[in-house]
Amino acid sequence: MRHLKTYENMSDNLHIGDYILVHYDLDPVLDIELANYLNNNIGQIPYGSDLSKKYITVNYHTTPNKRILDYFQDQTDYEKTYNIYRRVIEKSYIIAVSKNKDDIKAIVDGNKYNL
Repeated sequence: MRHLKTYENMSDNLHIGDYILVHYDLDPVLDIELANYLNNNIGQIPYGSDLSKKYITVNYHTTPNKRILDYFQDQTDYEKTYNIYRRVIEKSYIIAVSKNKDDIKAIVDGNKYNL
């Protein structure tokens, strides 16, 4: 497996199109189902994101359940066609970044099976 850079080592060196993984602690302030969704799904930084800000928009291509769908931004017709769900996240929650989706998927799979 290739070496993955953690966000701390990237020092804000995110790029459009990068795949990311975030981690939210499970606490009563953030919906637990939403935290589980975000922690276990791969996001992608879309074209047009302003990477100099503290918060960035992230696209998810896995359909969230109906209960947490309201936590995502309204979809355009294009996003509905291509199953894209947008959410604004704070960059400090990013734990891994890669240009290769399979690298991030390996982390997700490892977390799923406690590897």
